[in-house]
Amino acid sequence: MMMNGLMMSPWGWIFMLIFWVLVIVALVYGIRWLAGRNRAEGDGAGRAPLDTLKERYARGEITREEFEQMKKDLE
Repeated sequence: MMMNGLMMSPWGWIFMLIFWVLVIVALVYGIRWLAGRNRAEGDGAGRAPLDTLKERYARGEITREEFEQMKKDLE
């Protein structure tokens, strides 16, 4: 009986609205966090710079001289 009285009062509707807004906001932020985490894992985050440099050299993106200079800069 008390719950029905609370929900019919203006305060009950306000609290219910605030509750659902918070739930939706939490879901949106959670989904954005998961999407950002997956994106960071997929773009080579956490790899050593030298590994990236070796891959670029292997793909032919940089010359041997550029590779040696960048390698020296990293050390």
